[in-house]
Amino acid sequence: MTTLGFLSSFENFDVKGNLSVFPDDFDPANKGDGSIEASGTLYINTINNYTPSNGILLENSFFSNTNSTLPNTLITNSTFSNKSFFINSLDINSKIITNMTSPTNPLDSANKFYVDSSLKNVTSGGTGNTSFSTGTILIGNGTSPLSSFSSFYFLNNTLFLTNPSNATNLTTSTFVISGGISVNGYSFFNGLDNNKNVITNVTSPTNSLDVANKFYVDNKAFTSGNTLILNSTLDSISYSSGGTFTSLGGGSFSKTLFVGNNLNVGSNLFVNNANLTPNHNDLFSETLFNPSNNQITPANITGLFFNSSTTRSFTAWITLTIYTTTGIFSSTYFELKGIQKNSIWTLNRSYIGDFTLFNFSISNTGQLLYTSPNILTWTSTTLKFRALTSLI
Repeated sequence: MTTLGFLSSFENFDVKGNLSVFPDDFDPANKGDGSIEASGTLYINTINNYTPSNGILLENSFFSNTNSTLPNTLITNSTFSNKSFFINSLDINSKIITNMTSPTNPLDSANKFYVDSSLKNVTSGGTGNTSFSTGTILIGNGTSPLSSFSSFYFLNNTLFLTNPSNATNLTTSTFVISGGISVNGYSFFNGLDNNKNVITNVTSPTNSLDVANKFYVDNKAFTSGNTLILNSTLDSISYSSGGTFTSLGGGSFSKTLFVGNNLNVGSNLFVNNANLTPNHNDLFSETLFNPSNNQITPANITGLFFNSSTTRSFTAWITLTIYTTTGIFSSTYFELKGIQKNSIWTLNRSYIGDFTLFNFSISNTGQLLYTSPNILTWTSTTLKFRALTSLI
């Protein structure tokens, strides 16, 4: 044994059993800190932790054994010439592993060159260094090279599916969803087949083209027993639009039909198979007019007009009643007959009742006129009339 400073040198010795090295109790810095130092080769079959919580510190070490097992070991500036095994995870402490060759097996670690080359060589139906247009979506099937479709891309935060094919069933279309879908915005459809399912939670419509829900329909049109009730009070504006109920076809009623306001018939009106359709110049309903007292110059009888361009003749029935402060002054029933030729009217008058100085005349355009006497105790005059015409 040779002593060098606080070091002791042993030459050609074997230790059978355990070799334990401890630091000096009083002066470990000068008399030994419990380290084993070797300038040559140190042959050790197995290195185990003496203090498992601290692990093993290996500095400036070279490992040439075919298989090296280093459990819970801190390694600094060391070289491994063959395969090494690490029982637990390998913590690189935010450092770089350099000189890593490219992997060959699926579980080999990859280096930067391999990763960069792999990404660069992604193919879209071809091989090598393929570039992609903006928004391209790559699709793979696990065996063939990656591919993309011009009708399927992502651009400006929008996913586009531009295949124009219509859906033919629940599993064949441009876009198939096997589960549910939530849409938090407006959606537009060129056609929607709900496959005989119900659309729920539809709010009541506000615009004319909004979809109506059951509540809205039931409150607009519903049945009470065997009676259909339409609650809308909208009036009709023509034969084909407006109103609560519009039918572009015919209608049949085997019982009484009540009309609360006007009944407009566009063509012929038949009652008990008799055509009661009036001419368009007929005054079928009785009309009221209030003439003035002491009307010296002829004045129009409002509503009693027969268009000279369409009316050949007419017969008008007029009831005249004059009231004074003492009651009815006179009551007369007139029948006026007129015929027109080349815009010249001939008027015939007959009457029953009281004689009166109330007179009638007609203009060339077909307007009936009147003059009235001056009655000192006059209070009012009523003129009620109807008329039938013959057309040119």
